[in-house]
Amino acid sequence: MEKGQDRAEAAAEPEGGSASGDGMGSGRKIPREEMEIFNGIMADISKEIDRINVPPVHQKGSFRQRKPSSKASRSKASDDKTAALEKRLENAESANDRLRRKNGELSNELARTKAKADDLAARNACLAEENASLKKRLASLRSAEESESRIEELASENSALRSEAGSLRSSVSGMEAEIGALSREIARLKAEAEKLKAGIPLTDVAGKIGRISATEFESELFSGPRYEVKIARDGSYMTFKADVEGGVPCENGTLALPALPDLIGFSGPRIYDAYHYGGKLKIILRRR
Repeated sequence: MEKGQDRAEAAAEPEGGSASGDGMGSGRKIPREEMEIFNGIMADISKEIDRINVPPVHQKGSFRQRKPSSKASRSKASDDKTAALEKRLENAESANDRLRRKNGELSNELARTKAKADDLAARNACLAEENASLKKRLASLRSAEESESRIEELASENSALRSEAGSLRSSVSGMEAEIGALSREIARLKAEAEKLKAGIPLTDVAGKIGRISATEFESELFSGPRYEVKIARDGSYMTFKADVEGGVPCENGTLALPALPDLIGFSGPRIYDAYHYGGKLKIILRRR
């Protein structure tokens, strides 16, 4: 009988912790329904063992009054109950083994779950790093896009400036051409003013008249028989006008003026430009 009690006590406390599953090695609780069945079986076994080991209390002197046949009957009944209890104990041990196996499976499942959780945490960390890297790349791309947009704006502005500069260069070229024309016109006007100031007619040169001696002028322009020759009061110019009543004869394009040395000194032969001047030919002897 003590043997059965020991087995019941061993079955009541499975390895790895109490039958309630509070510790269970891995911290995973056994399903509540299975735990309640196991505790009920163990409670019934304990009650039966206590009842068998402690005989019922009778009136004083009852043991001495029992007959041998009653004792044999109690022994047989006790053996039958012990066998039944041992059977229930075996069933409890079997249930305990199943619970241990279940606990082991749950522990393995918990370990696999933890491993999966660790793997997911590692993958999550990798994804977080990749996400941060992608954010940096996105920021760089946005910065690059803004830079490209700014470059396009600057290129457009540069093109507009170049176009405007081309227009300005064209305007400047036109202005330079106008300035050149005005400069030439100013130079021409200055030359004319100088001519007017010197008494030079504002006409093209008609030809050349040369003073070949102190008293003679010669030119291809002298084609008439006689010429009227006049000298300015200040001696700055002379005019020659073809006139049949003129006082100077012309022979082979040469005019002879005997009194000329008294009016104009002679330092040697000289060629003068002759201008058309009011139907006359005019030469400038000296500047005013």
